[in-house]
Amino acid sequence: MVNEAVLVPGDPEGLIAATVRRGEHEAPVWIQTRWEGGEYAPYVIQNGCGHCAVAMALRLSGVPDIDPYLEYQNDRRLFGAPNEAAGEGHWLDPQGVAASLRSFSVGAEVFGIPAGGQAAATAHILSALRDGSMVVFLSFPLTEDNPFSTGAHYVLLVGIDGRGRVQVANSSLRGRTPTPGVQTVSPEALTAALLPEGGNPTEGVFWGQADYSKRQGYIIVGERYV
Repeated sequence: MVNEAVLVPGDPEGLIAATVRRGEHEAPVWIQTRWEGGEYAPYVIQNGCGHCAVAMALRLSGVPDIDPYLEYQNDRRLFGAPNEAAGEGHWLDPQGVAASLRSFSVGAEVFGIPAGGQAAATAHILSALRDGSMVVFLSFPLTEDNPFSTGAHYVLLVGIDGRGRVQVANSSLRGRTPTPGVQTVSPEALTAALLPEGGNPTEGVFWGQADYSKRQGYIIVGERYV
C-alpha cells in the first residue's frame, strides 16, 4: 500500500512555508522561528518543533483551528508550568507528544529505540506509514546524513510516495531541502537520523529535560476516536 500525501509549497518568507494534504484534511507547515507575538511565542520559536509537529498531526486528524501556539497552551494545562530555571519545559518528550495528541482524542503510541535497534525502528515506521498512519519522529544531528535539522528536532512523517520515499513536514528552515517546510527522504536517511546509543522514553515525563538523549523515540499517530 502506498500512503501518499500531497505536499504543496507555500510562502518561504512567511509563517506558513507549505501545506500538507492527506485525504479530506490539510495542515499548514508552520515555521517555528517565525512566531513573534503572544505570551508563549518564545517557546514556539526556540524549541517548538514538537508543538508544530503535534499541531500538524492534529489538523491532519481532523482537529480544526489548532496551531502550535494553542497546542503549547494546551500542554501547560495538561502538564503545568515548565520549570524554566532547570531548563525544562521548552520542548515535549515523546510521552508528552503522545499525551498531547490523546488529549484531543487522537490515538498515539510511543515506541522507544533500544541500542542497536535503529534498523528495526525504521522498518516499523515504514510499515506504519504504509498502513496509513502518521509518525512524529525525533531526529538527532548525528551525521551529515541527517536531513532534518542541525539539532535534536521533531518532524512529522506524513506518507510514502510512489518511489518509496518518506514524505516529511518539517518546521525547521535548517533542514537540507530546496523547498522550505517539505521534504522527501530515503528510508536510510531516517536510520541515519536516529541516536546510535538508542534510549527509551521515560514513563511519566512529559516536559523535556536537559538529557533528551535518554528519551529517543517516535510516536505513531492513530485515528481520531470521536
